[in-house]
Amino acid sequence: MKALVMRGPGQFGVEEVPKPVCGDREVLVQVQAVAICGSDPVLLAGGILSDGLPGSLPHIAGHEGAGIIVLHLSILPPCDRRPSGPLLP
Repeated sequence: MKALVMRGPGQFGVEEVPKPVCGDREVLVQVQAVAICGSDPVLLAGGILSDGLPGSLPHIAGHEGAGIIVLHLSILPPCDRRPSGPLLP
């Protein structure tokens, strides 16, 4: 899958990354749309947010999106369309 990966201040790009594995109470979402959050420019410029993000590098950016559930273990039906909350990857 593709993700926006931050490797350092001002050093970021779209890269191929491994597909995540679903846990018991998690879903895998095929992202259909994304938005830029107010924290994204700060992170990509090399800033540190009040909650300590980005933590360690490399960091996969983005947490404002919506998509289609493609894999789940027990929570929601597949193909259900849901927005994501303001969660971090």
